[in-house]
Parts: sequence; C-alpha cells; structure tokens
Amino acid sequence: MVSTQINPGLPNFVKLILKFLGWIDDKENMNTILTVIIVALSVVPSWSEKDKNDFLAALRLVETGGEPNNGVGAVGDNGKAIGPYQIWKAYYQDAVEYDPTLGDDQDESYERCLNDLEYSRKVVWAYVRRYGKTNSSMEDMARLHNSGPNWKKKIEKTDGYVKKFREKLAEIR
Repeated sequence: MVSTQINPGLPNFVKLILKFLGWIDDKENMNTILTVIIVALSVVPSWSEKDKNDFLAALRLVETGGEPNNGVGAVGDNGKAIGPYQIWKAYYQDAVEYDPTLGDDQDESYERCLNDLEYSRKVVWAYVRRYGKTNSSMEDMARLHNSGPNWKKKIEKTDGYVKKFREKLAEIR
C-alpha cells in the first residue's frame, strides 16, 4: 500500500500509477522508483547540456554579473534575494518541492544559495524543470526566473530582463 505521507510534493498521478502497477510496498522502494521516474519525466526543457550551461551562465550574468566571485555572497532586493542567481525563499521552496534531493525548505538549506554556486545552479534548474514546458525557450525560462510561474500574465514586465538576458547569452556564445 502506498502511503500518501511519503514525499507529499509528488504529483498524485505518479503515486496512483505506481500503486496501480504494484511497484511500491514500502518507503525505500517508493523513493527509489520515484527518483527514477522524476528523472525520466524531466522533459522540461529539452535542451542540450551546452544550452543548459549557457542558459545558467547568462542568467547569472544578468543577476549578479558585476559582482565579485561570480555573485557568490551577493544579496539583493533589500535582503530578499541571495546568491549568484538572486534566489528568493519562495522560489527555493518551489524548487525543493519539485526536487526533494535539494534538501529541505528550512533556512539553513536556503542559505546555501548565498555562497554555493553549484547548489544555486541546481535550485534554478529544478525550478525551470518544474514550471517549464518541453518546448520552452531560453527566453521563456529567463522570464520564468525573473517573474515566476505566472510570467505570461505580465510578459511586458519581463521585456527588459529578457533583453539583458539575450545580450549576456550572445556574449557567452
């Protein structure tokens, strides 16, 4: 029997499929299988590794490109955004809910975003995978990063950000 207390952030349809197939009968097996399924279903976005790295590099340059140490230690938005990608707490919590391997949503885990470039990249990538679509463009995902999951409702507010993103991406490529 599947416990709904195991990884409550997982989509119910995944739990139902696994229960139907009879693949899970304990917590250990469920977590292993769910990790495999999450990786397999991570269809968002469908970019090459180079595109992913270019996207993350351009995003960081827009957020903290002028800061020393690649933005490590940077604090912005009156203390609400931290680290190389200027990650807000709610953004972090969304990423962790999507990818529990990032840790928990407690303050000490969130604070890693301030001083850990590689960890921050993983947080951003989890957020992009959570809200992106298979055919999402880099510009769409830059808008998502800048404005949140409802960016399409306020697209004009992200135009300036996307312009900067395009410029930084062109510099990288």
